[in-house]
Amino acid sequence: MSASVYSCLNGDQRDAVKGILKRSDKAARSVYLKHERDFVLLNGGWGGTAHYSPTDGGVRLNLERVFSKDGLRPQGTTWFHEFGHMVDGLNSNISETYKGGVFAKTIKKEANAYIDARNKEMREGFKRAKAAKDLGWLEANGYISKWKVDYLRKHPDNVAEAISSLKHTKADAYRSVESEIWEMSDADKADLSDLFGGATLNKCNDGWGHSKSYWRPKGASEDYQLARLAQEGFAEFFSASTANPESLAVLRKYLPESSKIFDEMMKEGL
Repeated sequence: MSASVYSCLNGDQRDAVKGILKRSDKAARSVYLKHERDFVLLNGGWGGTAHYSPTDGGVRLNLERVFSKDGLRPQGTTWFHEFGHMVDGLNSNISETYKGGVFAKTIKKEANAYIDARNKEMREGFKRAKAAKDLGWLEANGYISKWKVDYLRKHPDNVAEAISSLKHTKADAYRSVESEIWEMSDADKADLSDLFGGATLNKCNDGWGHSKSYWRPKGASEDYQLARLAQEGFAEFFSASTANPESLAVLRKYLPESSKIFDEMMKEGL
């Protein structure tokens, strides 16, 4: 590991990078090694949020936290995420420009299609449950609280009136998918949660990821959102392909077409 970026790492941290690369996806490893001599670590004791700065030409992060074995995500994930951003930057933001910006557009399309499918499923289920006065289904899917169901079961004459006021909206589908992601481990869900948040402007967000204003500040266009989604999508897929195989499996399950486009960029565009 002769690249200058490793000069600030101690022996254990260097060994961690070596081990991660040895286990990583072959194409992502090749891209990383191709660019590592151009990597710049501006500050390895950074006290704030880890980030890649295109303006300053390098990464700031906290090495002790990044290479801790006690984090919520696998050791070294943030290292490969931020230098994934730098790989993107060194290639003129290929995440945004590849095939006319197809990467971000596909992430947004797939995430919203998944939510739309859940919305249709829940809307139809809600109609059936409402007609059948199925309190169990309505409770299980978040339309009515447990205490209200307990009350109605003791006072069955009030069931029809209570159910008549219930409504289904798309917010119920966002909440359902959000809950589905919430149930995953932090290591599995962090990347997916961030991208679903970006694709929906945080209408579907379980707590991992960026703020709505990061994705699209007030007054900004959809192109701004897509640029952010492309950049974060590239870094999320890059770190998953190297340091977090469990997350990569989740991304491939929920965003299969986006995964293929990322693989194309790894094999063809860099």
